Amino acid sequence: MKMQRTPLMGLIMLIFLVYACNSLQEDVLEPISTQETLETSALPDQALVIDLIERHQPSQPTSFELKNQPQYGEARFIKTGLLLYQPGSDAALGNSDQVVYDVCQNGDCESYDVNITFSNDSTNTGSCVPTFSYQVAEGQEISINLPILLDSLELGFTIDFNSVELIGEPQAGQASYANQTFTYLLDSGSVDTSAIYDVIVYGFQATGDTSFQCYGILEFFRPGFQSPPFPMPLPGDSLALFDDYLCIFGDSAVDVCVTDNDLLDINLVDPSSFKIVQGPQSGMATARYENGKGIINYDPNQGFIGSDFVVYELGYTNGTVGQAQLEIVVLDDSLGGGVDSLFLQAVSDTFAISLSSDTSEYVLGVLLNDIISPNIANEVRIEVLQRPSIGEVQAGNGAIWFFIDPNNMPQVGSLTEFTYQICSDNNWCSEASVTVIFEQ
Repeated sequence: MKMQRTPLMGLIMLIFLVYACNSLQEDVLEPISTQETLETSALPDQALVIDLIERHQPSQPTSFELKNQPQYGEARFIKTGLLLYQPGSDAALGNSDQVVYDVCQNGDCESYDVNITFSNDSTNTGSCVPTFSYQVAEGQEISINLPILLDSLELGFTIDFNSVELIGEPQAGQASYANQTFTYLLDSGSVDTSAIYDVIVYGFQATGDTSFQCYGILEFFRPGFQSPPFPMPLPGDSLALFDDYLCIFGDSAVDVCVTDNDLLDINLVDPSSFKIVQGPQSGMATARYENGKGIINYDPNQGFIGSDFVVYELGYTNGTVGQAQLEIVVLDDSLGGGVDSLFLQAVSDTFAISLSSDTSEYVLGVLLNDIISPNIANEVRIEVLQRPSIGEVQAGNGAIWFFIDPNNMPQVGSLTEFTYQICSDNNWCSEASVTVIFEQ
């Protein structure tokens, strides 16, 4: 039977078409997020990655465009919707910074902003693992085994290490990821004046109650005479303070940030507990705690040449206290930095190796906490002296490779030790020990 179209049916169809068109238009033009400002916080000396795809969850093809450069750092998109923010040298606790960006769909754009407050209470909106920091000299290549790096952390989820991928390109060097290990080479002539001059951002699939995408950051700092920021955090309310070493020329006063290589939770630190408990013998020293860092000012006596020592103490509000020593070597101005012996010092290391991993080959970054003058960094060679009682080692390319025989696996909880030395071209050498602990 043929149905006749009536005026009423035509009106109904017109209303339906208008409604459908309006609904389609609303799907396209509706704001992706009703929250105009994303509030986050970060430490003033750590980069952070912000997942804007997770924030906006767009249902249409979307592009992101940066609209400003923040006041206290730099920002850039390293992939669609993934924003990397790097604080500069002017960033300090209590300051805040703003990043403005556009989100565009089908030619229609809306502006949003991210407000970043520099605080001890970091709430990175993209990373689900801690940011790890390393010191690397120009032309130096280092290797970082990711399972070893994350093994001691209580993450609450598992990581698919085969899904790990580098996101974007580092700006001052070259990076790769293979066999669960990152390799980073800092190009010569690339060091700038900022505190953080290069980062690697990596992504991976994680599984907890559900599967989700997550990100991590590796930072690379310029070399100096102090130990670099120590990459492994401590669980709970424990702390560990590590000795520091510094070379200076002449008798001018100098500030030394001694807590950069200490393992501690700055949220638990009692600033009033930071003090000098011993020394110095050949100068004056004062201690102050500011912007989440413990700083010792050392002023050698007029005409003093040699080594001086300061022992400092730092504690938590719960009463936990630790001590460490700062050694300052004062050189004669006339030397001009030409004495390798005072700019080349190997520092002992401890590494934990997981026996449950799929590999029997591990890269130990023994140079990461060694003190090496930048002007001889490219000349330093590594030599193994005393070999371990368990496993085998091989030195080269800025690290030491540790090998386990799969047919003769060590016991969980056991350990082994070996010694190595670093030497300059003029054959001045410094020796240190390495302890390897075998964990499940």
